Amino acid sequence: MLMPIVRPHPGLASTRVAMKPGDERRTEELGHLKLALATFALQLDAFEQRTHEVLLAVEQPVTENPLADGGPAYQRDRRPADG
Repeated sequence: MLMPIVRPHPGLASTRVAMKPGDERRTEELGHLKLALATFALQLDAFEQRTHEVLLAVEQPVTENPLADGGPAYQRDRRPADG
């Protein structure tokens, strides 16, 4: 789909706004603040991801000892003697 071409009003093209001496510095500082905010957001996302992985690992404990009352070997060894 083709987009229509929008032409600016002829009077607006020739109008220029004079920048004040501090405006350029403010614009530059605003750019720095936007970059810092975006960087912080990325670092926060990475931190939350690592924290989430750690919490998942903590919630699922790994035990190397089998349960005392489970498993076929336990039940076989505990069977009453035939006799």
